[in-house]
Amino acid sequence: MDSTQMRAAIAKRAFEARKGAGLSQEELASKTGMAYRTVRRRENGEADFTTSELLTWAVATNVAFEWLMTGEANEMKATA
Repeated sequence: MDSTQMRAAIAKRAFEARKGAGLSQEELASKTGMAYRTVRRRENGEADFTTSELLTWAVATNVAFEWLMTGEANEMKATA
């Protein structure tokens, strides 16, 4: 998988996580402290996530960081 495909796959999981959490892009931006434009660009696959952004996104949407990063975790949802 090349970097463009990897970015698209992460963006798709980020979208699924946000929708699953019942958040709009604006609400996620507010919850994470990210700019709305950053949320939109990451989710649309226009720019790469930083590790910090992925971790923040995972916490805000209650998904496993590993799933968000790779799609390969046992569970989509985070565990305590």
